[in-house]
Amino acid sequence: LPEEALERELREELSVGIKKFTFLEAVEWSNKTGSFKLSAFVCKSDLEGIHLVDHDQWAWFEFEDLIDLEMMVADLAFLPHLERYLNA
Repeated sequence: LPEEALERELREELSVGIKKFTFLEAVEWSNKTGSFKLSAFVCKSDLEGIHLVDHDQWAWFEFEDLIDLEMMVADLAFLPHLERYLNA
């Protein structure tokens, strides 16, 4: 299940436990290496004890600043869905 994979990755890479998942959206695409499905979730956590394992840094961003970040096309496809969620 995607929720289990997300929870495992956040625990392994950031040492963060998740309290609640809300499905946001899924994006599917294909390229020369295959077909892919990427699911996005809104997660709730207190971020206590965050410890970076596979990353050098993390940061909070205002929604308006996300477009200026270097992201994969599939990640950019989630921005309209995130904006709707934040404005709901």
